[in-house]
Amino acid sequence: MKYYSILNISMQQIQIFLKCCQYQNYSRVAEEYNFTPSMISKTVKALDEGVFDLVITWSGEKPYFNNRDTEWATIFRSPAAVFIPRGVPLFEKEIHSFGDLRSCPFITLSPEAYPHYYDFLQKICLKHGFSPVISTICGSTESARYNLNLGKGVYVASSLICSDWESEDVRKIELDGEGNADLLVVWKKNHLTPKMKYIIDKITH
Repeated sequence: MKYYSILNISMQQIQIFLKCCQYQNYSRVAEEYNFTPSMISKTVKALDEGVFDLVITWSGEKPYFNNRDTEWATIFRSPAAVFIPRGVPLFEKEIHSFGDLRSCPFITLSPEAYPHYYDFLQKICLKHGFSPVISTICGSTESARYNLNLGKGVYVASSLICSDWESEDVRKIELDGEGNADLLVVWKKNHLTPKMKYIIDKITH
């Protein structure tokens, strides 16, 4: 397979990074790509050290980019929403406030792998006077969706990015004024090239 470069990121690097997020295991990813675990580790480390000049992420990751000589712009706005599976008592009831969810078990992303998401969930619950009862801790959004469909609890996520999660068995309720899950483009201030600026302008207007 031929890999094409997007700015200074190859499609192969993107695929490796996504697989690492999915498997949470460098050795397993290395076997899949016929690489050494150390090569996989170096690829992921490159992202953490800021080798990449342009990334797309969600607004919950803003704290990660603070003090890293970066700027960002919103690609599109997406309110946060709560996804409620059938079987949870509130599935059929009218919900007036996020506080109505205090008795529900929550699915959350791992605080080690996704500390910003975990903090967001804690803060929104505390704002409404309760601590979330955690039923399941997931290592990826794919795992969170799987557990949501199993009815393990409610899950807070981006209304638009996760719009296809809504179904006959999963109810979505947008949380107006309860933070956001906007999609962002983030870039290094000192590495902004005309080509990057053109891309940023195209995806944010």
